[in-house]
Amino acid sequence: MIINNEIEITSKIKNYTIVIVETISDLIESIKNVNTYYIIDREVGNLYPDLVTHIDKNRILYLISNEGLKTLSGSEMIFDFFIKNNINKKSKIIAIGGGVIQDVVTFATHVFHRGIEWVYVPTTLLAMSDSCIGAKSAINYKGIKNPLGVFHPPKKILLYFNFVNTLKYSDLLSGYGEILKLNIIGGKNSNILINNNHKGIECRKSNSLHILKKLIKDSLLIKKKFIEKDEFDVGDRRILNYGHTFGHALESALNNKIPHGIAVVIGIDIVNYISYRLGHLSKESFENYRNYYDKLYRNSFLRPFDFKYFLDRIRNDKKTTNGKVLLSLPKSSGIFFLKHVSIEGDLQLFFLDYIDEDNIFKIKLN
Repeated sequence: MIINNEIEITSKIKNYTIVIVETISDLIESIKNVNTYYIIDREVGNLYPDLVTHIDKNRILYLISNEGLKTLSGSEMIFDFFIKNNINKKSKIIAIGGGVIQDVVTFATHVFHRGIEWVYVPTTLLAMSDSCIGAKSAINYKGIKNPLGVFHPPKKILLYFNFVNTLKYSDLLSGYGEILKLNIIGGKNSNILINNNHKGIECRKSNSLHILKKLIKDSLLIKKKFIEKDEFDVGDRRILNYGHTFGHALESALNNKIPHGIAVVIGIDIVNYISYRLGHLSKESFENYRNYYDKLYRNSFLRPFDFKYFLDRIRNDKKTTNGKVLLSLPKSSGIFFLKHVSIEGDLQLFFLDYIDEDNIFKIKLN
């Protein structure tokens, strides 16, 4: 429930609040503080210079947001900034940016001085609708996607929806991929999702932005139920990995040339096919799910990739044990379960069948 433009998140680490900010001037007032230090996505700083005109430049660290930043070397840039400015447990840190900024700042603030407080301002659709809550972060290591991570919630999240107005369409599609994931899991908004699939994401139009705001709020409330029940990802929260095993493997196999949320949508379609082939999802339901995303994503950029490398990434997935990967599988709208699937058996067989029979994304293997 949203009360007074706030969503409270209950956490065993510490409770935190999402505050919905209506105007850019309100956001500027919310982040203004003489004792605060800022870590900002360089592109956001260029697009919204008024955010930081009141801030001493020595208190700002600008970072270029890409997968290379989500590494130990990226974290070291933040550690160096902290040391230079004598950051301690009484210091205030505000991070402004998308999911990459969130991941690396979460990691860095968790391990520096065994944990310092921070505030997060998400600026991408993906971060607003999904990753900003849950306290979970991960960084890449030696080509492996997200093997190093921590749980470290922000003190507060300031949510300003109008950042979406300056996002590239590919970033909107990426964020909308996570909205699709959460709303499919929650069994909600099918008419809205189908309509958006047919008409495209037109959130820049004033008469459409309210639809996206509703979907963001619904997505956060769906995720809130999972993370409050299973904060540390040992039970039902793993259902939220729907589509991510294949999505992460695609990102790695394509050298991160595909946006995360788009990879997740492709992963969703693949895992729906596997659930259908295993007899858990009807053929009709498998095809109906495509009504939510096929037109939006079927022309997604995909280069040919090495299938052996793709499988190797799945073998190295943190959800893989003894040659089996734990998949989040749908049975019907809003009904999901977890199942271990053999990588060398059913997964490989059904994936190759998918490529030959139901490959709406025109995936090609080397």
